[in-house]
Amino acid sequence: MYENIKKTEFSNISENNDDSLNSFFLKYPDFSFIHNMLPCGIFRCKNDKDLTLTYMNDGFLRLTEYTREELIRLYNNSFASIIYSEDLQNVVTESMNIKPSSIDIDMEFRIITKSGKLVWVLSKGMICQCSSNEYEYCSALVDITYQKKAMRLLTKKAEHDGLTNLYNRVTTQILIDNYLKYEVDNSKAVFFILDIDNFKTINDTYGHPYADTILVDIAKSLRSLYRSTDILCRAGGDEMIVFLKDIQSKDIAMDKANDLIKSIAEISKRRSTGLPITCSIGVSLYPNDGKTFDDLYKKADTALYYAKEEGKGQIFFYDALPKTYHYLNAETKHTHIDSKNMEPETEGDWLLWYSFNLLNDSDDIPGAINLILSLLGQKTGVDRVYIFEYAENHTRFRNTFEWCNEGIDSEMENLQALTIDSVKAIFDKFDETNGLLYCKDIEEFYPDPIYYVLKPQNITSVLQCELKNGGQRFGMLGFDECHGKKYWSLKLVDLLIKFSHLISVYLSNYRLKQYIQMEGNSRFPSL
Repeated sequence: MYENIKKTEFSNISENNDDSLNSFFLKYPDFSFIHNMLPCGIFRCKNDKDLTLTYMNDGFLRLTEYTREELIRLYNNSFASIIYSEDLQNVVTESMNIKPSSIDIDMEFRIITKSGKLVWVLSKGMICQCSSNEYEYCSALVDITYQKKAMRLLTKKAEHDGLTNLYNRVTTQILIDNYLKYEVDNSKAVFFILDIDNFKTINDTYGHPYADTILVDIAKSLRSLYRSTDILCRAGGDEMIVFLKDIQSKDIAMDKANDLIKSIAEISKRRSTGLPITCSIGVSLYPNDGKTFDDLYKKADTALYYAKEEGKGQIFFYDALPKTYHYLNAETKHTHIDSKNMEPETEGDWLLWYSFNLLNDSDDIPGAINLILSLLGQKTGVDRVYIFEYAENHTRFRNTFEWCNEGIDSEMENLQALTIDSVKAIFDKFDETNGLLYCKDIEEFYPDPIYYVLKPQNITSVLQCELKNGGQRFGMLGFDECHGKKYWSLKLVDLLIKFSHLISVYLSNYRLKQYIQMEGNSRFPSL
């Protein structure tokens, strides 16, 4: 449609004032319509301290909720006036320091809309020359509030234990090691390991739900006893870790441990059960007993086991143990939680945390996703793990990522243009509540159309999870078995749902950036 548009007409837009842009749109009204209907804001502003707006499309106005007249009347076209105060200095500094040769500039910050909403936006643009010595910043502006909220939620889920809302063990190790690495000289700290006495008996007598409520009560006690700056953790099962900063004497540490013993005794009184609720505590001291998490953990664990042997309900410091009582002796009797001997739930949390950090720190999102699919394939023992996404404006569905177990043929090349009808046949089988499709034997689908989608791929059993962005489905994460029926535990299914949420956030954000870059290069190369 625009074969006759000259390249110089694009470049003139950025080299002259806004009249050239309006003239361009008058000459090509269809192009103006497309520009204003884009699902993002397009704007230009001077790289001065006010970031004075010189142009904005309708998408920019929809995002900010202002009219052009209101931006002039209220703020004199100052974009800086609607940027959140905590982010403003960074945005102004970065935009004023951008070199004219810079392209593909990314900034994330918050704006305040006319209705007072705080909206996270991604600004992706470049510097354009508008006169011989003046430059403007031209950018696409996209609402990423949903992605930010989802990332915060995933971070919280990855860092915390789901039952007690205390930190999990992996996060605790990172926090403690970081604290000790940068701590000033002469500082002292205390490391507790707390273990509920006879917890298995409580479980067996009253059931897991009741035992879980005890763990929740103990977590509440920890939060009420200790400072917000201290580190509180559920390491797994009934074992908890407390790391108290800036405790300068052993006597104070003992008082803190005794407070915990008394608090748990109060829980037992309130519940009035036939079984008393008590705990044993092992204590190590920084820096005398160690200068890393691992060292302090091992020493406190040894002291904990000694407390158990001496009658439970007691507190022992590592440095007060008999010299003949060595850690190796305790290690043969006590089950330690590590990456080689984890319960499935704990191992899954570790894998989720690892994947979150991998995606968050990676400049290569596709490479990170491929690695995560490999890890999931090995953990679940399936034959194939893959991702499908909508393509060509939802007219096709294609396989974009794939991991195959040894001896399993790749299907990726054959699945680049599934029809919408075949996709509908699949998604019609999804459970609307949890966004899952599970079938332990695809023969159950015969003669439904979905059977004829899965059977040619030699699939015998399948589990698939929706990928969503802003409540809208854009793809799915799938697991295929090709050698018989596959049974999934509820814990593992829950873990895979969490992975689908994690991948959704980063993959949708990556596709959005791709879209903005493609539109900027193909349709608006010089705006």
